[in-house]
Amino acid sequence: MGKRIIALGLAAALALGSVISFPYAKTAYKRVKARNLVKAAESEFIKFDTTLAKAREVVEVNSYLLVDEEREKPYAEISDSGGKKAGIKEGIAENNKLFEGKKYDDVRTNLDSRFGLKSGRRETLIDVMKREEQELKEVMDFCEGKRDMRNEVWANELYLIAKLKSPYKPEEKEKSERLSILPEELFRQIPAWSEELEEKLKIFDKELHNSLGTSLIHSQPFLEHILKRGRSERVSDNALKIYHDAENSYMQVMPLNDQLLWYRPQKHDGKMPVVSYKELQGKQRKAVGLIKDGDSQLQMLKNYYNELHEQYYVYVSGHDKEHKRFSHTGFRNVTKYDFDGDSYTTTETYTYHTDGWKFYYVATKVTPSSQTNETVYVGEEDGLFSSWDYENDEEVGFVRAWKKLHDDNSAIVRGRAEALRPAIEQE
Repeated sequence: MGKRIIALGLAAALALGSVISFPYAKTAYKRVKARNLVKAAESEFIKFDTTLAKAREVVEVNSYLLVDEEREKPYAEISDSGGKKAGIKEGIAENNKLFEGKKYDDVRTNLDSRFGLKSGRRETLIDVMKREEQELKEVMDFCEGKRDMRNEVWANELYLIAKLKSPYKPEEKEKSERLSILPEELFRQIPAWSEELEEKLKIFDKELHNSLGTSLIHSQPFLEHILKRGRSERVSDNALKIYHDAENSYMQVMPLNDQLLWYRPQKHDGKMPVVSYKELQGKQRKAVGLIKDGDSQLQMLKNYYNELHEQYYVYVSGHDKEHKRFSHTGFRNVTKYDFDGDSYTTTETYTYHTDGWKFYYVATKVTPSSQTNETVYVGEEDGLFSSWDYENDEEVGFVRAWKKLHDDNSAIVRGRAEALRPAIEQE
């Protein structure tokens, strides 16, 4: 009886302890939630304050580019966010006081947008700061975007000046306003005047009396060699098309550039809205793109010239084989006994090995300067007396590729050596 009383007393004590500890645990949970919200608000304020300071700097640095109608929004946003800063800071301080006063639910109501609501959400200080940060970032994106656009427009202007300038004489650099503004790396792209160059440029229209025409002149030896030594009319036609495509691209640049606004920072900075920059940028990109297209075509012509001068042939010079140990899985019946001594039959696997071969053919490549061999795997067979049935193009004496001098890769031929008689030619 005494033991039962003690047990009942112990159970009652435990139950009472649970009742007492539950409110404490609930309070601790609220305290943690409230503390995390206060810390989150303080952290967000640091981000907001940093973004505000950066936005002020970005607007000031780029203000010289903003026209009157573009100034209002950036400065208004910064002023608005700056005006809210003190109130936000005060709100965070107030929530810190509430936390210190153990008003945890009040803190959560102020800083948790869903606390205490069955549906929907309320705007909190944290939401306000995030919204302000986003608006400030949009201001910075606008200012920096316009600065990037202006820089590209100015870079395109300088590039087009260099590419379209006629060959210069030494005294021009000091006298010409257009040349004096060029950075050295662009100035070096302008061809230097000479009587010889002047004479060569006369074969072109005036649109090409510049670095574009000079690039065409530098590519003419490649074209002339191909026209003279090309193995077929098709090869000559290909080279001519590449060259003329480059010339046609270049020819369009100057007429297009003549229609553009010639941008000058001292004249146009702060005078053009974004829409005007976008329009000019688009037209400049078209002109620059035509130059790049022409350059690409001339590089293609040089690559084609190199392709035509590559010659080699690859033929099957022999067969080879290599021993291989093959692994196999077999099945067999095995008699076993259980604990009672009764026998039963089961199937188990085992591994066994046989000998066979891996088969190859030897491909020999001959170029003007070397001869190399490559062993090419074709398959394998189990059995020491096995052989391989090689395909026609794997048989000894088959020419797998013959690239002839002064022909392109589309004319590579294949066939039996005795029929083709491949050889390396002299230039």
